[in-house]
Amino acid sequence: MKKFLLGFFITILIIVILVVVAAVIVINLTPRQLHLEQISLGEKTVEELGLADTKIIDIYKGIKSIGNTKEEDVVDNPVNQEEEKANAEDNFEGSTLGNTDDYSSVAIEPVVYVVPKLIEYDDTTIAYILDNIVQHADADSSEEIKALKDANLSVKELSITKDGSTGKMRVVSYMDLSNYQDDIKNALGAAASVLPIPKQAYLVSEFTFTVNSLTGKMETTPVSISVNGNSDDPVSRAILEVMGSMADGEDVDSLNGKLGEAIARVVGNLGRIGSSLLPPYGMNGVADHKLTLVTY
Repeated sequence: MKKFLLGFFITILIIVILVVVAAVIVINLTPRQLHLEQISLGEKTVEELGLADTKIIDIYKGIKSIGNTKEEDVVDNPVNQEEEKANAEDNFEGSTLGNTDDYSSVAIEPVVYVVPKLIEYDDTTIAYILDNIVQHADADSSEEIKALKDANLSVKELSITKDGSTGKMRVVSYMDLSNYQDDIKNALGAAASVLPIPKQAYLVSEFTFTVNSLTGKMETTPVSISVNGNSDDPVSRAILEVMGSMADGEDVDSLNGKLGEAIARVVGNLGRIGSSLLPPYGMNGVADHKLTLVTY
């Protein structure tokens, strides 16, 4: 994953070299007008990435904005670390996770209590637990969780809403790129001094989900993924295309699906989604910004 991310950003920053070598008179032209639409970036050309008709200056601005976006511009439902730490501790009291600050085992096995009970989780508490799991991930963690750890991701938001018989989730992940700065600069050489090398980025993922009435398990369906929430921006779309083309043949929608699977796994190990101790379980345990779980 680290090699993939490094290659991704080096590849994307190649686009910006067009700005460095372009005179002022051409920065308002497009790659197509400059006959550059067939330049290969990763495994796709500028044309295939949808940037052929985007002005060079707009490509530059789009990449620069990646690192300049502030958390409050992207995160709608922030996590208060101190409050959610206390909430998680309260919810885990009397369980196999009592008296510990490391929740990584939730990605592997269920949390077990002496007797089953109903526990209400705010979505901000689930976000805190998910991030704790990612930060404490090790060789025994699930593949999805290890991938998030390797990518230097941290979970900044997990918002749950209910729309009739369907649930919706919005997940914001912070990507720390500081570890890649030297590698990127070395790869770009002298051009690195004038290129906007981002130190951070936010990935915004949208999902829908349902709940199996027999098992109480969440079943997620990926809807979209964007950089900094800019789903309509051609540069952001191109970045996602490059990410997909460089991820060992796995497209970005599949990567987004793995995030949804990781969330479903974690929630499933916290408990069954439902409003009573006995089945049927289901969407009756889902409310805006809350899940009611039947513990193991």
